[in-house]
Amino acid sequence: MCCVDETHNVELTEAINSMFERHGISQDILQDKHLLTEVPVSHRMSWVASRHTTRPEDIAYCLIGIFNVKTGFFYGEGRKSAFFRLQEEMIRRTNDMSIFAWRSLSTNEKYRGVLALGPEEFVDGSLYRQATSALHTPEFIITNKGVRINTGLHYTKTGDSILYLHHSKEGQDNDLVGVYLKAYSGGIYARMKPNELATIAKPGRGRPAQRYLI
Repeated sequence: MCCVDETHNVELTEAINSMFERHGISQDILQDKHLLTEVPVSHRMSWVASRHTTRPEDIAYCLIGIFNVKTGFFYGEGRKSAFFRLQEEMIRRTNDMSIFAWRSLSTNEKYRGVLALGPEEFVDGSLYRQATSALHTPEFIITNKGVRINTGLHYTKTGDSILYLHHSKEGQDNDLVGVYLKAYSGGIYARMKPNELATIAKPGRGRPAQRYLI
């Protein structure tokens, strides 16, 4: 709101209402930036899910302030690379697992990597809230082999492996959101059914093990 006179109450109120209508950013957050850290990563991503930028890399660079991360500007690297770097830097700074709560916009993909291609894949991100189980969120870090995490998985009756994200949909506090995983040798996993998020009513806690999400 750099062009808004914040001493002018009417002008400030109109600007805040406009930001809420366009991006879904709550008025409380617009008036107190310190509340940003309490908003799940997926929710913050949803604010720019419909945004388009002239330079492709700016879709990632415009989020640097929202997530308070430091990353270089390398115009020419491409949209995908810029957004991947942003997510990797965010993972270094937070253990908010809603960063994995994205859905592919394509229904033709069987497998994907664990990171989103762009903020548009977080279009439903505002629906998720941190669950009480978030107090036990496992540590995960970026390595040269992928995202390393030590955790158990939930296994469905059909044999699907699900990594639950310690977040739930608004109004469904007892149901956790998760992502489907495809297991490979060496403890390596990729995202399966990337256009879906799983809902787990009573997640089972498998034996914790070191896993790599690629």
